[in-house]
Amino acid sequence: HILKTLLPGWHPQGENPITGNQWCKVGDKAYEFTGVTTSDMPGFEPVDMPPKFAAEFAYFDGFHEGLAAAMTKDGHWVYVDAKRNVAIDLPKDCSNAQSFNEGLAAVSVGGTPWPPTAWMSPINAWNGAKFGFIDKTGRFVIPPQFRCPQVWKACPDAGSQFLNGLALATDYKNGGIAFGYINRKGKFVVPPIYRAVAEF
Repeated sequence: HILKTLLPGWHPQGENPITGNQWCKVGDKAYEFTGVTTSDMPGFEPVDMPPKFAAEFAYFDGFHEGLAAAMTKDGHWVYVDAKRNVAIDLPKDCSNAQSFNEGLAAVSVGGTPWPPTAWMSPINAWNGAKFGFIDKTGRFVIPPQFRCPQVWKACPDAGSQFLNGLALATDYKNGGIAFGYINRKGKFVVPPIYRAVAEF
């Protein structure tokens, strides 16, 4: 949350894949949040500019817990590490992969492309896709069983990640998507009865 109170011109960049700390870009320089109080900007220290990865992929989510979800230019989803190695090679029927949080990441499989609209992008999960959660070995610890909404991608208001032990999940009711929250065992602890929800 410290990154939400930065000075003008300080742009949060997410997790530095080398150190795991949050970093900001200020012009052509990089500063990392380390908590030190002896630097010119208390809490931040200048660091070498972290490596860039996005140009190598059709979509690159950025690093979370040392791994980044990415879609290759031929449409295949993977997770890469800071050394550009593919750490998790997802199944060919994977239709979306989201960032790790609390050791788990939401991944969708199956489905067919949505009818094209002006706002659709290649990172949306497919129509009929279902998502579950993998661990850092790539194993589904919560099987793909939750229907993906039409807008389901790697962003807090339209995806799913574990925060404080709970994650958004869905059920298909009365011809539409209903939202609730599951625990790390994949069990609903807040029933899927809501039309819209946000992350805890």
